[in-house]
Amino acid sequence: MKIGTAIPTKYYELAAQMGYDYVEFPGVELCKLTEEEVAALEERVKKTGLRVLGMNSYCDDSVVVANDGFSEEVTRAYAKKMADIAARLGMKDVGIGAPKARMLPEGYPMEKADAHAKRFLEITNEEMKARGVGLLFEAVHKDYCDYCNYSEHCKAMVEAIGDDNLWMVLDFYNMDVMGEDLLHFDPYMPWVRHFHINHRGPNNDRQYILPEDEPFLKDLKESFARVGYDGTITIEADARYFEEYGKEGLSIMQKWMNG
Repeated sequence: MKIGTAIPTKYYELAAQMGYDYVEFPGVELCKLTEEEVAALEERVKKTGLRVLGMNSYCDDSVVVANDGFSEEVTRAYAKKMADIAARLGMKDVGIGAPKARMLPEGYPMEKADAHAKRFLEITNEEMKARGVGLLFEAVHKDYCDYCNYSEHCKAMVEAIGDDNLWMVLDFYNMDVMGEDLLHFDPYMPWVRHFHINHRGPNNDRQYILPEDEPFLKDLKESFARVGYDGTITIEADARYFEEYGKEGLSIMQKWMNG
């Protein structure tokens, strides 16, 4: 299994030194780069050789997924920009978590939110697909946003659109906060192409994998074997923990996923 981490671009070379198989970069950082800065990042990737597999943290609340601020024009313009950057960096997939873009007023009709999100995903997927980049939708827990908090809802949206370029990323942290079964994700596998994981710390703090996570990783390895999954899994933790705990987290993951 390939093990990566989601980090700001400043840690790219360090991730390569630690031995990660790939990285994911945050869209909220990439969208602010100038043409010269994107070109410089391309050169860093060519020089270092560590694959940039994907993108997380796709957007902030300036690009709305599911409320009355949704705009097809804004969605498409942003998707074009991000798809171009993703293609230049050789990304396989772009993930849509973006909790700040999924905040709903109290009592907002879920059918209306679904309609907005469906168009957001359709438009974004069109731009990604045109450049050979996949799109992954993610359920995000209730303390982060008000829309699509459960994996079942995420699956329903992906299934409803029914495009072979649109998949799910399952995030064990978000699933855990929402009380979902972390070891029996079989029903989602026809739509899943990628996984996220981290240590759930106090107050739902996202930390790197720690030794106390090993019993879960042992069971998770068995679950992956049961469903025949041997793809990619990303440690998606708060960047402030990377320098101190990134190497240890990778070592623990390698022990259980590839040992």
